[in-house]
Amino acid sequence: MSGGSPSAPVPGSAPGPAPAPAPGPAGRPLPWADAILDGLKRAGIDLIVTVPDMKIVSLIRAVAADGSMELVRAAREDEAVGIAAGAVLGGRRAAVLIQNAGLLASVNALACLDGLFGIPLLLLVSYRGDMGERERSHRPVGKATEPVLKALGLPYFVLRKVEDASDAVVDAAVVAGSGDTAAALLLSNALFRNA
Repeated sequence: MSGGSPSAPVPGSAPGPAPAPAPGPAGRPLPWADAILDGLKRAGIDLIVTVPDMKIVSLIRAVAADGSMELVRAAREDEAVGIAAGAVLGGRRAAVLIQNAGLLASVNALACLDGLFGIPLLLLVSYRGDMGERERSHRPVGKATEPVLKALGLPYFVLRKVEDASDAVVDAAVVAGSGDTAAALLLSNALFRNA
């Protein structure tokens, strides 16, 4: 068909121009995003699969601007888990970057992939509903997050301080890799507030 507008790019297809950095000193990403990006590099992560969320947009922009990792945007969180798991099986070192509501929506994918195949997958999860959450609507999800991770038998850590971020990412990646399991790093409200 001629004369129509070009079709929209497929999520995860060839990237366009990098988005502008999130607000921070001198136009740089926020300190917590820089620290997590440093940890991802130290852990040898080469692929980030994400479903964007307002709390983690600074990190998504930092990854895109850095260019040392491939960034894939998924439509749904369970899709992000599947893409990252497939990449790990293909030899990549992948991490999933999502909100905890999406983590809960991915329980089936995580239970099957982890329980059946033991895929070492790093999950970076914005912990909405954690202490200090101002949005009341996020509190039920926050209340369910840790019990669901425990029920799945997945190791997790709650990150509250920027100065611990880089090492916490590396430690979580080591746990995932050495245990052939998914491991979650919950990015708390305190982390975003104290940046």
